[in-house]
Amino acid sequence: MGGRPRSVQAGPNFWRRRPALKRHWSITLYSHPDVMLVPNPAGKYTISFRTDLTPDADGGFTIHISPELPPDVPESNWLPSTGPGKPWVLVMRLYLPKPDVLDGSWTPPAMTTQT
Repeated sequence: MGGRPRSVQAGPNFWRRRPALKRHWSITLYSHPDVMLVPNPAGKYTISFRTDLTPDADGGFTIHISPELPPDVPESNWLPSTGPGKPWVLVMRLYLPKPDVLDGSWTPPAMTTQT
């Protein structure tokens, strides 16, 4: 996965409403297969409910995942990843999930590859 820009996009108020959760959420990027935080010059390893994300025009949010900060992307919405040929995994933690998470009727937004 390393090197190719990807994103996770959620619709209006998705993150702020904490869908399907009684508490909070976080998304952390780890190297693979050793499952270590990925060293990066920004010292940024996770995006969470505490991150002051810049909203998209529709009120939703896009988290951009790439080795370098993409042009025209707010730094708050960027999660640094590994370089080409270095795989990684993305872990979403949902604290005190509601039953719709546990029974699989709620799913998180998909990660997509950017061109």
